[in-house]
Amino acid sequence: MKRILTFALAVALLLTMAACTQEEAAAPTTVPTTVPNTTETPTEPAPPVEPEWEPGVSRATFGEGYYTTLTKGTEVNVLGAYEDYFIIAGDEVDLIVEKRFVRLESEEPFEAKDGYARKDTLVYASVYMREEPIATLKTNTKLKVLEGKGDWLYTGNWLYVEWDGGAGYVRAEQVSDHELRGGGGGGGGATDGTDVDIGGLSADGVSGQIVLLGDYYGPEMDEEFEGGKGIVIADDIEAYLCLLLRDGEAKVVSYDEEICTIYLGNGMTAQVPRWLLRLEGDEEYETWTGYIKGKQVVCKEYQMRNILVELKTNHEVVVLDELPDCYVIEVDGQIGYVPLDGVSPTPIKGGGGGGGNGGGGGGDGWTPPAM
Repeated sequence: MKRILTFALAVALLLTMAACTQEEAAAPTTVPTTVPNTTETPTEPAPPVEPEWEPGVSRATFGEGYYTTLTKGTEVNVLGAYEDYFIIAGDEVDLIVEKRFVRLESEEPFEAKDGYARKDTLVYASVYMREEPIATLKTNTKLKVLEGKGDWLYTGNWLYVEWDGGAGYVRAEQVSDHELRGGGGGGGGATDGTDVDIGGLSADGVSGQIVLLGDYYGPEMDEEFEGGKGIVIADDIEAYLCLLLRDGEAKVVSYDEEICTIYLGNGMTAQVPRWLLRLEGDEEYETWTGYIKGKQVVCKEYQMRNILVELKTNHEVVVLDELPDCYVIEVDGQIGYVPLDGVSPTPIKGGGGGGGNGGGGGGDGWTPPAM
């Protein structure tokens, strides 16, 4: 009996093992799977969407598009030069800065010296001299001339001076290197003054209406200029992104009574004075025939920096527009800029006939270019 029970158990065990073997054989084979690559390929950022804008037309050459301000003592990398400007490297885009505000390391440092104020020397807090003067100095007020650029007596340059009572910026032509006879001494005091606007890139032959810096400089730079390091030598110096030509169109995205913001592309904007642009709805200027007063210089740009032609008394011109500091005129087929007090609506009595370049003039005297 035991032998029969043992045999039955052995048969049951064999049957159980056979069933397990069949189940294992029937189980599907596990195939290794590849984990998909979830890393996305980086895509280029979408270009900035151009904002809504309205056209504005430039009333003058060359209107600068303000971008930022440089502080005195800032070291700059000067990439090139053109006319009255250096092109310097910026963090995001290259910038335009007037040469007279940057001293190259190859230039001699300014030598401080004594000077004397001429009659009614106006002193300004800003080198741009756009605001009211902070003081008027009497003839022969003793000055310490501390900073400037180039020949410090040259007409059109600026100087930073100190005197017994204050400090500020003056026009170079208002400072003498010697005491003036019969001028007396004296100090200064606060007074009213005239607004003077300066700066601007003089670039003959510029094509286009807005010149962006960075990838494209616009006019060809001075090929002989090799660049170099420089340092900003005045306070709060403006650096520009673009230039506007007279009758050139700008994309105005916003404006108020004083400032227009214009769009330059690639998400960048610049600011220009409101008066510089004529917008839709602005009143058109009614042109008129004028006559030159005295011997006048006509300049290439509204900043009155580069002489286009010199005219004698009663030379006939067409006045195209009136800006804050000058008239836009057409003379002998050329567009130029002349001081507001340089043109009369009627001929000057006893002033003689018209005239061409150079030569004499009437009794009104010669008016130098404004800064």
